[in-house]
Amino acid sequence: MPAGWTTSGAYLVSGKAYALPMVVAANGVESMAAQFGKQWKEYRRVGNLAYSGVNPSGVAAMVRVYARPLGADALALLVSAPAGEWTGRQQEFEQMQASMQGAASTAPAAKLEQAYTVAAPGGGSARGRVRAFLPTLARQFDGPVRVVSALGDGGDTELQAFFRASRGNVRVRGWLGLSGNQIAVVFDEASRFGRSFSKLAAGLGVGAAAPTTASAPPPQVQLQRAPFPDGSGSIGVPPGWRFVNAINGVVDVAGPNGAVAGFGYYQQVPLTWFGPRPNLPGHMVGPMRDPATALRNYYDSAFQGALSSGRGTYRVIEGTQVPPLVAGGRTELLLVEVNIPPKRARALALVSVSPVNNELWLFYLSQVAAPAEDFAAQLPGMMQMWGSWSLNPAMLRERMNSALRTMRETTAILQGINRNQQRAGERGNLAWSQTIRGVQTVEDTATGRRGDVDMHLAERIVQGLNEQGYSYRIVPVPELVP
Repeated sequence: MPAGWTTSGAYLVSGKAYALPMVVAANGVESMAAQFGKQWKEYRRVGNLAYSGVNPSGVAAMVRVYARPLGADALALLVSAPAGEWTGRQQEFEQMQASMQGAASTAPAAKLEQAYTVAAPGGGSARGRVRAFLPTLARQFDGPVRVVSALGDGGDTELQAFFRASRGNVRVRGWLGLSGNQIAVVFDEASRFGRSFSKLAAGLGVGAAAPTTASAPPPQVQLQRAPFPDGSGSIGVPPGWRFVNAINGVVDVAGPNGAVAGFGYYQQVPLTWFGPRPNLPGHMVGPMRDPATALRNYYDSAFQGALSSGRGTYRVIEGTQVPPLVAGGRTELLLVEVNIPPKRARALALVSVSPVNNELWLFYLSQVAAPAEDFAAQLPGMMQMWGSWSLNPAMLRERMNSALRTMRETTAILQGINRNQQRAGERGNLAWSQTIRGVQTVEDTATGRRGDVDMHLAERIVQGLNEQGYSYRIVPVPELVP
């Protein structure tokens, strides 16, 4: 139980929130969740095993059921909390759900794990053959398979990919490798995959045509946790790496053989600039571009116009769009190559672009890079370091405040803005802050009382409350800054 929770019979209780663990038939989880609200008013489904309504005590509340296979049965955790507390309780509910994994670990969950090889679709490139195989693979799961990362050879003859899916409402992680005329597939429950992968892959019993180097995950690098000098965050640093700069959560580190990494960089880019341009590497001016073009322009500035002058080249090897970091923006994960003779480097970059107001847009960049010939060898350690990067929540608030101050001062210097333009800037930064925190503001129009709720549930919560006779609305950002 999380701190502050107690037991009451079969229930776990904290204030008006409660959780009920139980074992039910595996095919009865959905009906159990639906039948739970018989004594509720306006009980309605709002998501996967999630419901809202007014409980028997007259409180508008939410209900969700977490389920984990237990042979022919399922280990279920039903949780409920008042609608106003729902977002704030999510971490506690997830802690309880995670703690149940150990209780279920002795169950025959091995029925979910699988490792096998099949004949690969014939002809064509490795990418095309894997794409042709994915619909066949998806038949083993609840729906489409989502490829989250992939690595292939230069001749496009072999390919490895990690994927995510669900099976029986249980999250699944998996790997597939194409080599020659065979595809090897390994998958397991998401929480177990990291531990079971090596054993499952080793038991494939494949022939020489199957993947060899791909049958085990990349070796883990021993990281040493290093706090930033200003206390704004920390990062795990592999052997041979050193800090170049770390301030306000933005960190640059340098490694062996010319490898570099930088996380959390951002700048507010003006559409126009009056007067001499500052001689700052990476400084940009101009309209907002798509992430790939924005990254090229950033590199061009960082390398003193080498790309625009023709002294170097930039190409996107592969890119994939990911959920935007900022509402209304666009975010992509890009594998790129920059060639400025005599050096040629590759980089994996997470780039986000988003509008701020009529004068500015936001550019965000986290990336790892190394000389092209050394990139594949360095990438596993660099990605492990990327995953270890963490920020101080207080720093995030200060970053937003700093962005607001910078925008006011810069715009005032350039154009002598009036109060209306200041408000536009404040709204842009408030929207960015709300996105970072994952919240939206809702208001009881009868009392004027406001509160922040999970942005992904805001519309459902408001709709549910209004269907019960209340009068709630989502408050637009312009109204939050008078």
